Amino acid sequence: MRINWLLIVISATTFSSSYSLARLGASAESKQMNANLKQARIAMKSSGNAAYTVQEIQASGHTMNEYINKEGVVFALSWSGATRPDLATYLGDYYSEFRASEEAQAKATKRLSRSTSVLTVTTAHVVVRKEGHMRDMHGFAYAPGLVPAGVSVEDLK
Repeated sequence: MRINWLLIVISATTFSSSYSLARLGASAESKQMNANLKQARIAMKSSGNAAYTVQEIQASGHTMNEYINKEGVVFALSWSGATRPDLATYLGDYYSEFRASEEAQAKATKRLSRSTSVLTVTTAHVVVRKEGHMRDMHGFAYAPGLVPAGVSVEDLK
Protein backbone atom coordinates (compact mmCIF):
# COMPACT_ATOMS: atom_id res chain seq x y z
CA MET A 1 0.00 0.00 0.00
CA ARG A 2 2.82 2.39 0.85
CA ILE A 3 4.42 1.86 -2.57
CA ASN A 4 1.12 2.58 -4.35
CA TRP A 5 0.79 5.94 -2.59
CA LEU A 6 4.36 6.81 -3.47
CA LEU A 7 3.68 6.02 -7.14
CA ILE A 8 0.55 8.18 -7.08
CA VAL A 9 2.45 11.10 -5.58
CA ILE A 10 5.29 10.72 -8.06
CA SER A 11 2.98 10.53 -11.07
CA ALA A 12 0.85 13.45 -9.83
CA THR A 13 3.90 15.69 -9.50
CA THR A 14 5.64 14.66 -12.72
CA PHE A 15 4.11 17.36 -14.92
CA SER A 16 4.26 20.16 -12.41
CA SER A 17 7.88 19.72 -11.46
CA SER A 18 9.70 17.98 -14.30
CA TYR A 19 8.77 19.92 -17.38
CA SER A 20 10.53 23.21 -17.66
CA LEU A 21 8.74 25.52 -20.03
CA ALA A 22 9.32 29.17 -20.69
CA ARG A 23 7.85 31.44 -18.06
CA LEU A 24 5.09 33.91 -18.77
CA GLY A 25 6.75 37.09 -20.05
CA ALA A 26 10.05 35.33 -20.82
CA SER A 27 11.60 34.41 -24.12
CA ALA A 28 10.30 31.14 -25.55
CA GLU A 29 13.96 30.19 -26.00
CA SER A 30 14.53 30.28 -22.23
CA LYS A 31 13.40 26.67 -21.70
CA GLN A 32 15.70 24.34 -19.87
CA MET A 33 15.69 21.07 -21.73
CA ASN A 34 15.78 18.26 -19.22
CA ALA A 35 15.49 14.52 -19.85
CA ASN A 36 11.73 14.46 -19.28
CA LEU A 37 11.04 17.38 -21.59
CA LYS A 38 13.13 15.73 -24.30
CA GLN A 39 10.76 12.76 -24.10
CA ALA A 40 7.67 14.95 -24.30
CA ARG A 41 5.83 15.51 -27.56
CA ILE A 42 6.39 19.12 -28.59
CA ALA A 43 4.57 20.61 -31.57
CA MET A 44 4.29 24.06 -33.05
CA LYS A 45 0.70 24.75 -34.05
CA SER A 46 -0.55 27.34 -36.47
CA SER A 47 -2.62 29.93 -34.68
CA GLY A 48 -4.32 31.21 -37.81
CA ASN A 49 -3.03 34.63 -36.77
CA ALA A 50 0.33 36.00 -37.89
CA ALA A 51 0.72 37.83 -34.55
CA TYR A 52 1.54 34.68 -32.57
CA THR A 53 2.37 30.98 -32.63
CA VAL A 54 1.39 28.21 -30.24
CA GLN A 55 3.76 25.60 -28.90
CA GLU A 56 1.99 22.55 -27.47
CA ILE A 57 3.81 20.24 -25.08
CA GLN A 58 2.23 16.90 -24.20
CA ALA A 59 3.61 14.55 -21.59
CA SER A 60 2.25 12.14 -19.01
CA GLY A 61 -1.35 12.87 -19.98
CA HIS A 62 -0.91 16.63 -19.57
CA THR A 63 -0.94 19.40 -22.14
CA MET A 64 0.66 22.84 -21.81
CA ASN A 65 0.28 25.46 -24.53
CA GLU A 66 2.58 28.45 -24.81
CA TYR A 67 1.33 31.40 -26.83
CA ILE A 68 4.34 33.20 -28.26
CA ASN A 69 4.26 36.66 -29.85
CA LYS A 70 6.35 37.72 -32.87
CA GLU A 71 9.12 38.92 -30.56
CA GLY A 72 9.46 35.38 -29.18
CA VAL A 73 7.96 36.21 -25.77
CA VAL A 74 5.42 33.95 -24.06
CA PHE A 75 2.36 36.15 -23.50
CA ALA A 76 -0.08 33.42 -22.43
CA LEU A 77 -0.17 29.85 -21.15
CA SER A 78 -2.94 27.26 -20.94
CA TRP A 79 -2.87 23.86 -19.29
CA SER A 80 -4.96 20.76 -18.80
CA GLY A 81 -4.33 17.49 -17.05
CA ALA A 82 -4.77 15.51 -13.88
CA THR A 83 -2.90 18.01 -11.73
CA ARG A 84 -2.36 21.76 -11.67
CA PRO A 85 1.08 22.93 -12.84
CA ASP A 86 3.45 24.72 -10.50
CA LEU A 87 2.22 28.27 -11.04
CA ALA A 88 5.19 29.74 -9.19
CA THR A 89 7.38 28.37 -11.96
CA TYR A 90 5.19 29.17 -14.95
CA LEU A 91 4.05 32.64 -13.89
CA GLY A 92 7.63 33.66 -13.11
CA ASP A 93 7.86 37.31 -12.08
CA TYR A 94 4.06 37.60 -12.10
CA TYR A 95 3.57 34.94 -9.41
CA SER A 96 3.95 37.15 -6.32
CA GLU A 97 1.40 39.65 -7.68
CA PHE A 98 -0.97 36.80 -8.56
CA ARG A 99 -0.57 35.10 -5.17
CA ALA A 100 -1.15 38.31 -3.19
CA SER A 101 -4.33 39.01 -5.14
CA GLU A 102 -5.48 35.39 -4.80
CA GLU A 103 -5.04 35.53 -1.01
CA ALA A 104 -6.84 38.87 -0.76
CA GLN A 105 -9.71 37.50 -2.85
CA ALA A 106 -9.92 34.40 -0.64
CA LYS A 107 -10.07 36.56 2.51
CA ALA A 108 -12.71 38.84 1.02
CA THR A 109 -14.94 35.93 0.12
CA LYS A 110 -14.01 34.00 3.29
CA ARG A 111 -13.27 30.94 1.18
CA LEU A 112 -10.06 29.08 0.64
CA SER A 113 -9.00 29.46 -2.96
CA ARG A 114 -8.23 25.75 -3.29
CA SER A 115 -11.83 24.86 -2.44
CA THR A 116 -13.18 26.91 -5.31
CA SER A 117 -13.67 24.95 -8.53
CA VAL A 118 -13.31 28.11 -10.64
CA LEU A 119 -11.07 30.98 -9.67
CA THR A 120 -10.19 34.02 -11.74
CA VAL A 121 -7.59 36.45 -10.45
CA THR A 122 -7.06 39.71 -12.31
CA THR A 123 -4.25 42.10 -11.41
CA ALA A 124 -2.69 45.02 -13.24
CA HIS A 125 -0.16 42.76 -14.98
CA VAL A 126 -1.55 39.22 -15.09
CA VAL A 127 -4.85 37.36 -15.40
CA VAL A 128 -5.10 33.75 -14.21
CA ARG A 129 -8.10 31.44 -14.43
CA LYS A 130 -7.87 28.06 -12.69
CA GLU A 131 -10.67 25.55 -12.72
CA GLY A 132 -11.52 21.92 -12.47
CA HIS A 133 -11.54 19.23 -9.88
CA MET A 134 -9.24 16.40 -8.86
CA ARG A 135 -7.81 14.64 -11.95
CA ASP A 136 -9.29 17.25 -14.33
CA MET A 137 -7.48 20.54 -13.86
CA HIS A 138 -7.18 23.24 -16.47
CA GLY A 139 -6.47 26.90 -16.65
CA PHE A 140 -5.22 29.87 -18.53
CA ALA A 141 -2.88 32.76 -17.71
CA TYR A 142 -1.84 35.80 -19.70
CA ALA A 143 -0.05 39.10 -19.34
CA PRO A 144 -2.37 41.76 -20.83
CA GLY A 145 0.54 44.07 -21.63
CA LEU A 146 2.16 41.41 -23.82
CA VAL A 147 -0.89 40.32 -25.83
CA PRO A 148 -0.31 41.29 -29.49
CA ALA A 149 -2.52 43.98 -30.99
CA GLY A 150 -5.60 42.53 -32.65
CA VAL A 151 -5.51 39.29 -30.65
CA SER A 152 -8.56 38.45 -28.55
CA VAL A 153 -7.65 36.54 -25.40
CA GLU A 154 -11.00 34.75 -25.63
CA ASP A 155 -9.88 33.20 -28.91
CA LEU A 156 -6.83 31.65 -27.23
CA LYS A 157 -8.73 29.49 -24.78
